[in-house]
Amino acid sequence: MNSFAAKFLNFIRVGVMVCAGRFPLLITCTSVLAVVGVLLVHDAVPKASVLVLQRLLMAAALGVPLAFGITIFRERNSAGRWLELVGLCLLAGYFLLPKAGLFDEPYFYGIQWAFLLAGLHCFCAVIGFLVGAETRGFWQFNHHIFSRFILVSIYSAVLVGGMELALLSADKLFSLKLKYAYADTAILIIGFFHPFFFVAGVPSDWKALDSEAGYPQVMKVFTQAVLAPLVAVFTGILYVYALKIAISQDWPHGWVALPVLLLSVFGILAALLLHPLKNDPNERWSRWFTKYFPRALAPLAVLLLLSIRVRITEYGLTELRYIGVAAGFWLLGWCFTFSWAPAAGIRWVPISLGLVSLLSAFGPASATALSKRSQQDRFSSMLEMFKIREQMVNRQGSDVWLVSENYRNLEQTLRYLIETQGKESVAAILEPIWKSEWSQQQLRSWVLSGEILSSMKVRESRKNEQRAHHFWYLDQSRALSESGFGKTSIFPGLTARPNEKVTDGEVWMILEKGALKLGFAETGPFTAVPLETMLAALPFRSDSKMSPESLRIDWQHEGHSFRIVFRELDGEHFSDGTVQINTCKLVLFER
Repeated sequence: MNSFAAKFLNFIRVGVMVCAGRFPLLITCTSVLAVVGVLLVHDAVPKASVLVLQRLLMAAALGVPLAFGITIFRERNSAGRWLELVGLCLLAGYFLLPKAGLFDEPYFYGIQWAFLLAGLHCFCAVIGFLVGAETRGFWQFNHHIFSRFILVSIYSAVLVGGMELALLSADKLFSLKLKYAYADTAILIIGFFHPFFFVAGVPSDWKALDSEAGYPQVMKVFTQAVLAPLVAVFTGILYVYALKIAISQDWPHGWVALPVLLLSVFGILAALLLHPLKNDPNERWSRWFTKYFPRALAPLAVLLLLSIRVRITEYGLTELRYIGVAAGFWLLGWCFTFSWAPAAGIRWVPISLGLVSLLSAFGPASATALSKRSQQDRFSSMLEMFKIREQMVNRQGSDVWLVSENYRNLEQTLRYLIETQGKESVAAILEPIWKSEWSQQQLRSWVLSGEILSSMKVRESRKNEQRAHHFWYLDQSRALSESGFGKTSIFPGLTARPNEKVTDGEVWMILEKGALKLGFAETGPFTAVPLETMLAALPFRSDSKMSPESLRIDWQHEGHSFRIVFRELDGEHFSDGTVQINTCKLVLFER
């Protein structure tokens, strides 16, 4: 038994060393991802260091496809190890570039990062086969990579699931109260087991790939039994919808983009997997599919472009609509190439996708650059249309009242620019009313947009609406009055989920049918807090800087004196003045 264990451990050690020796930069990046993931989950670093960790995570994630591509290119071209050092320098440079974190506003940097990551993955598929004519080895290499990734992902999912169940069993049996063990287990398996097991199966005999003639039966079954039915279902739905459009003579709406893109993914993947069989006279189904699917997809790509054109005309260009436009034109190119130039092969597919991704990330025609210009023009035109700019310049006049649709369009455009492009994207447009503290303060987009609209004296008119969804927020700079109260309890979040109760150890609170209720035991009884007077006085709009007096209620109940001050309040405000609470955060004072 000891001999078996020693051999097994030695096998693991040798395998790890071989993988790390072949892909040193890739293994380094995945290890960094795992460590950073654990630190972020544990919240074990000061808040000032979170941005550094997020930027490190972004650089390490880019390093995975970059390192993989460098290794493949180096092996195919007999280059030296210095290429790994070049890759490391590129990643270090990206890490040092000033930018927001992956999950922080403005999202401009995260969008650029996503396009760059997608482009690097595309080039990984073709980096070893850029020179010379396209050979069968290109398809075989990507087949091995694709199959290996699916297999390793299944193994990792089973391992994560099994370990999580084992931890859950130990947690329940021994009352261990494992707080982070579940997340740590998943992160470490994905960060260490998955990459090591994956790179262990990456082909290295390039001559053997060119001479490998067999076609895996499991891939043929997967294409015919899984991908083909999905393609048939989506194609049928979309052509019926196209027929409906023709009959009703109504423009397609934006939601058509998702099914068209899903159909494209399933169908193009099937066509690529069947590529070696398309000229085989014995594979009639494969020949039929690769011939007619591109022709069936082309009209749907046009439908996609028409639907996005409607949305852009109404609401301007955004990054998602940019992706839809780029995908639509690329799909048309794919359809025409596969239909009328079959000799072009498939190597151009990842190359073109990689170039589209990189062009979408950087330059004057990038997704963020074009979207920024489009939304700035839209915002400026709305200021002119609603005569807001004139009032900003004169700094006089009464409030500007806009109907709900116009107000929301203005507010959403302003918020989009701030949260995606940064506050600098609107500073020049709003120069007459722009405050220097807005540039200096770290305000969330919804807070800053509310302050800007308030400074412009823009108000929302809801005379014809029965209800409205609003947020009310406490002015955090104002002190809460607790004079005479001996106990203070903070309730960080109450939601209107069934039977969800929150306690400070003595008092229990619950949101039930839109009403806030309080009790002294988990089982109740619960009594509704009389909020009618306070709620009726709330403004019929969202407000981000309300005084504590506006969000306060004093209440006597069963010999106790309570004061409740809401820090956040989210609810439905009806035209009759009543409010139904959805979520809230509050401070409870008691004496």
